[in-house]
Formats: sequence, C-alpha cells, structure tokens
Amino acid sequence: MSRRLIDISLDAARKRLSSQTGWIHFSYESDGIQHDTIPLLENFCFVLALFRSRLGEDILQGKERLEKLLHFEVDGCFPIYLHEYPEIRDPGLAIEFLPIFLYLRKEYGAVLGEYLDSRLSSSIARIIAHAEKQTFQWSSGKRAKLDAAQGLYHLRPERIVHSSSQLADELIALQMQDDEQSKHYMASFFAFWHAGFDLYQGPYARELYEGTSPQPTLFDCFMESERIPLDHPLQMRTSLVYPLAKLPKEKTERDLYTWIDDLTSKSLHLFWGNKQELHSLTLQGATSWHTTQPGHYTIDFVLGVEPPKTGVEKCEVNLFMDYHPSHQILLDEKRGSSFPLVQRVTIVSTTLTMKLRFDVIEGKGEFYGHLLRGNRQRQVANRGENRFTAYDWQLALRTLSREPSCTVRMCLEIHPHAPTQEIDLLKDKSLSKNSGNNNAEPLIESCGPCCF
Repeated sequence: MSRRLIDISLDAARKRLSSQTGWIHFSYESDGIQHDTIPLLENFCFVLALFRSRLGEDILQGKERLEKLLHFEVDGCFPIYLHEYPEIRDPGLAIEFLPIFLYLRKEYGAVLGEYLDSRLSSSIARIIAHAEKQTFQWSSGKRAKLDAAQGLYHLRPERIVHSSSQLADELIALQMQDDEQSKHYMASFFAFWHAGFDLYQGPYARELYEGTSPQPTLFDCFMESERIPLDHPLQMRTSLVYPLAKLPKEKTERDLYTWIDDLTSKSLHLFWGNKQELHSLTLQGATSWHTTQPGHYTIDFVLGVEPPKTGVEKCEVNLFMDYHPSHQILLDEKRGSSFPLVQRVTIVSTTLTMKLRFDVIEGKGEFYGHLLRGNRQRQVANRGENRFTAYDWQLALRTLSREPSCTVRMCLEIHPHAPTQEIDLLKDKSLSKNSGNNNAEPLIESCGPCCF
C-alpha cells in the first residue's frame, strides 16, 4: 500500500510539473484548467514523495528541490504561492510543513547531509516558535500537528469529531509522534469508516460534495478508498499518508444502504450502491427521525418560527439526490414536476426503491412540492466551466402559507431489489399505461401503514 500511494503521488505531481519552471503549478482558487501559480505545500509534498520512492535519482532531485524551497521561509512562515514571497497571507500554513520536515529528518537524515538536516531543524524550531507566539487559537488540526512536532500530542478519546479532515489531521499527528500511545489509538479511527461503501461515516456538516459524491480527503487515503478519482489534486498530498495496520475488512454480507445522522446540523444522509457507484440522498432541515420497522422511517422537519416570505427560502424542506441516468422519480406513478402533499413520491434507483409521502402533523400549513435540478449545500464542483451545472435532483416543499409553529413529517419506505429489477418493471408498466390499458396493475403497491 505504501508503494502504491507514493506512485500515485508522484504521478499526480509530475502531470502538473511545468516544463518552463520545473515546479508544480496548481491554484486553489482557479476555476479553469490553467494553473499558473506555484503552491509550496504541493511542492514540499512532492519532495517527500521523491525521498519515499527510495530511488537514487529521485532522492537527488528531492534534495535539490528541498534546498531551493527552504529559501522562501520568512521567520517561521511560508507564502502560499512562490510569487507572493515575501508576503505572508496565511501565518499558519507553515504548520502543515512540519510533518514533511519531521519525516525527512527522521527517515532520511543520513542521505540529507549535515547542511540540509541542520536547515530543516532550524526551520522546524522557527515554525514552532512563531506559531506558539500567536494569541489566537489554532484549528484543531494545526494544533495537533504543532503539539506532535514537540512530542506533546495526546488524542482525547472523548473529543468531538467534526469532519473527515479532522481525522486525517489527527492521524498525521499520531504518525509524527510514532509512540506507543499513538499506535494504541489508531484502531479508534475505524469506527468512522464504512468499509462496504468506502465512506466516511461521521458528522457531515463540514463535508464537501464534488459532483455527485462526497469530496475525498486524506482520511480516504488513510483508509485506502477505491473511490478517489484518478488524477485528483488530493493525490499530490498522499506522500503524507503512511498505511494503517489492520484495516477493517468488508463484511461478507454487505449493507444495502446506510444512514449518517447529522441532526446537529439539521441533515440526514442516506447512501447506497457500491464503491464504484455510490448514490446519496440528503434531507436538509430534518430535526428528528426514528424507525417504525425495518426499512420504514419517519423524519420530522420542525419549521422556523417566522414563515419565509419570498425567494428560495420559501422551500423549507429540501431533499437532494445525486443525478444519475438510472434514477427515476414518479409522482403517484406518473412523471411530473410538481405535486400536492397528498401525492406519494416513488424513487427508483439501481438497487433501492424508495416511497415517501409528506404530512403536516403539527400546526396548520399549505405546501406544494416541486421536482427540479439543483445542488445541495457545500457543493464545490459547480464553478468555472461547470458553474451552471446541477449535480442533483432536488425535491422541495414550497411554503404557501403556515402557522408559526408547524411540523412536516416525511414517511419513507426503503425496498432493496436486485440491480435493474425495478427499472425494468418501470419501463414495462409505463409501456402498458401508454398503450391505453386501464386495467394495468399499479406500478408499486403500497406495502405498509407508515406512508400509505
């Protein structure tokens, strides 16, 4: 695994090497395919990857690059891009270089030579000194790396986990210390990983979406995810990842779907499919949920005190499902784009059929449903040339009128099926209805008291 990660990192970096400057060109802000800036973080990661390849020619190139990059330090800080030197826009960026510098000294001190080793040692000391002088509080990830560089990091089992990026930062900090305490806590990270779907399964409030899937982070790399797209920019940083021992094995009987409860940020996430083709449904605004029986769920949306007056805010209940050619959405067994609350909605996917209906269970209110294309919150792919692209189906309830205290309940039934089974059935039933056969059986029968 370690060799594979290094090869991936080297390939991703070399594809972005400029023939003119010899450096990796990449821009965090660019919306297009052209990147003219030279980021220091990715170039330092490339140096580490060259050393970790353990090839003589690569190590010599790594030493040459390292010596040049170290010249851009400004009293324990580094610029984001080479051309910004000596301006420092992010005083905490240098903390991200500490793992690289420590790994190089610890593993390759003999080949670095006295001069480079001394330069790295001095730079580490200045970075720590500058960071500790700041009066503001560093993010948890930067604080973890800063403490680990001083041998002071202790992972608190009772900590609150907010994101997959936080877990990746914690793993890097534990690897920096490489002591018995660190090895003891490594296994605790597996609780945040769904091996069947190659999916982070912690709080999602800070997770980003990239197109139709969650954006990968270094935590995915630590867990050896197969879902990271080829030549993804993240792969330039995989030299920071050292493989974990005893990764969780996928269960013999795979989960057909899994829920991720993130009610602290008023959202629920349903995932299904497989590692190669992952699908998701996000319920924004959900405040509580429970299971009435296997596959039957009730989800409540407690609406705000002040009813919205205009604009998109009038859609107070929103469901987002990734757009995929195999997904078909029916309103009372027919295709449509709007529906009253009394109509049931059927979603047919590759391996699941979902049936849902909405009711007002507290207060009074009038709502109307709409089916349209849109993007869920924290979507990052819709920019540049893709700024007008909608990556999701959006099922929205628009508020016509309601009382200040109002709760909408969604009843959801999930029925797994063999791939394409329901899709073929849908085509057959659609044909029979179009042919004028009024005696055709209903497309999908009601199968429980929860919704229907």
